[in-house]
Amino acid sequence: MDYLIAEVYSAYITDCQVRQLAPKTISSYSEQLTQFVEWCGLIHISEITPSKLREFILYLQERRTA
Repeated sequence: MDYLIAEVYSAYITDCQVRQLAPKTISSYSEQLTQFVEWCGLIHISEITPSKLREFILYLQERRTA
């Protein structure tokens, strides 16, 4: 099954909580992944490619310099 990135994100954060990661760690992961999910929009996990990740990193770098 090909999941939407938002579904995988939610499952990952739940997994972090179950593994009892530190609250600040979970918060940091959540903030960073939220940015990625919002930037990607409604895409399936299979659509995340190395190229897509590079585009996102470039987006973050441009935001820092703006």
